[in-house]
Amino acid sequence: MQIHGKGDQKFFPRPMTECAQCGAVIFVSSWSEYVSDHRVRDLWECSACGYTFETEVVFATRELDAA
Repeated sequence: MQIHGKGDQKFFPRPMTECAQCGAVIFVSSWSEYVSDHRVRDLWECSACGYTFETEVVFATRELDAA
């Protein structure tokens, strides 16, 4: 039997988005839009300075995954 300590755990930090204006961390998008099977668009709003901006995530297609 092996005893595992707290240092043995792997920590995978949650990806964070920073405000494009002031650099404050934004944890959750205000709004998400399904664009297509391979694209999702998010609207981010900074609670520190009120700046809003969009990002778009493009997922690989199956043809690219197989290559």
